[in-house]
Amino acid sequence: MRLPEAGRLMHRLPAAGGSDCADHQRASLSTYLHRSRQRPPPARLMPLFAYGDFRYSETLHIVKLTTDAWAGGSHVRGRGSARSARIPLFLALTSILPMIAPLAPAGSFTVSADGRIHTAGLLDGPVRLAGASNSLPHATEGPPAYLLEWGTWGHLDGQFSQPRGLAVDADGNVYVADGDNHRIQKFDGNGAFIAKWGAYGSGDDEFKTPYAVAIDSSGNIYVADNGNNRIVKRNSSGVFQTQWGTTGSGDGEFNSPWGVAVDSTGNVYVAENLNDRVQKFDSNGTYLTQWGTTGLGDGEFRAPWGIAVDSADNVYVVDATNNRIQKFSASGDFLGKMGRPGPDDGELNNPTGVAIDAVGNVYVSDQGNHRCQKFGSSGTFLSKWGSLGSGDGDFGYPQGVAVDQAGNIFVTDLTNNRVQKFAGPFSEIFVADASQAALLPQLLLVR
Repeated sequence: MRLPEAGRLMHRLPAAGGSDCADHQRASLSTYLHRSRQRPPPARLMPLFAYGDFRYSETLHIVKLTTDAWAGGSHVRGRGSARSARIPLFLALTSILPMIAPLAPAGSFTVSADGRIHTAGLLDGPVRLAGASNSLPHATEGPPAYLLEWGTWGHLDGQFSQPRGLAVDADGNVYVADGDNHRIQKFDGNGAFIAKWGAYGSGDDEFKTPYAVAIDSSGNIYVADNGNNRIVKRNSSGVFQTQWGTTGSGDGEFNSPWGVAVDSTGNVYVAENLNDRVQKFDSNGTYLTQWGTTGLGDGEFRAPWGIAVDSADNVYVVDATNNRIQKFSASGDFLGKMGRPGPDDGELNNPTGVAIDAVGNVYVSDQGNHRCQKFGSSGTFLSKWGSLGSGDGDFGYPQGVAVDQAGNIFVTDLTNNRVQKFAGPFSEIFVADASQAALLPQLLLVR
């Protein structure tokens, strides 16, 4: 999350060899450190070319380097987990690496001839800087780190048969729509089995190939019960509360509900794969509105699949056959779109799931390309990971994607019958001078 304007420390870069600027920089930093109750850095870390506030967690994953201009100078920003604190961030160019080498982790980074940065320890990578001559360009993120996985094919606790959508609650628990086992399974964030609900059928405690699951702020569980063309609501303990929907195309009726999401006030959004529309309900199933029809235009769909809501209650819909994500207001007004057909960066091949993190980044499970992609809130491509396979970080038709409050990413891997977890949080670092791309700055955290 961006720090508030008043919370950022910004400073114009000194001219080369300008001792007055360096002295002023040191004085400004010392004053700031005193006010923020942080100890100043060792003298050998001076001069500093840029510094600022940073939010950090015990495990820090740096996966994005970018540049930006701000009031003629530069700034640094970052974000971490909910367990965070402000600390000064010191960014020193490699011209002073000999002075800081004792503080740097062994083998902290290397830079290859093509500008690709390979890192270990303090920085994660690789990351490629995108150079430009007369501007401060943005870099391309490296993929998130693979952490763990759970699940094999089967019908026992913790096993799956074609897992579809998934969701994460406020405590970091993961709920998986275990499609061909006709149930929902609940796990902790590391894959330990907690509970399950459902069996094949049409009763209150039964499902037919559930495709998606969503959790509201109170922990209530909403299931898109595809084969029964209904939404089922359970409380946080899994006890049945209500259901709504029947087969059809009228208001409140469904034809293959494949996506479900809940906004901050408890309203429920359902993406219907065969009716090419989104319907909106209150938390008890009362019909409110709908939007969408079959087509290629803005606000039209062909086989909508996953659906997600951001912190501002904007609605993101996976428009699968049109190979794009469409963004709407809570009332269905078209706001934007991202993606196009293809295998390249930012292109999609029959996408399935979508998730939004705390700062508005968009994660898409790109099943036909056997990968996941990450976009900025405006639709800018940021990163991708995965290829066809069954190894760590590989996918066989990824389906659902979800992000927890710490930024960890969970993906259901359909034909591999597993859930994979990838590392978060990530950070964004603003580099002072794009021409220094070949001299990657060494990042120091001084507490």
